[in-house]
Amino acid sequence: MGPDFLILREPASSPLTTGIVTLEVDGRVRTFSVSLPNGLRPDSRRVEVARLEEPAVLAAA
Repeated sequence: MGPDFLILREPASSPLTTGIVTLEVDGRVRTFSVSLPNGLRPDSRRVEVARLEEPAVLAAA
């Protein structure tokens, strides 16, 4: 994970959306609300993210 990207375990497909990233390092858990301004591409594991100041609102599955 970098300041403006993350790497997925497996490629996925999704249009522009918002979400929550959970990061755990040495037992410390942090969450970040993010926008995926270019969505997810099925041919790439690298995803551009932009951190949101307000919590992301997630749609029900």
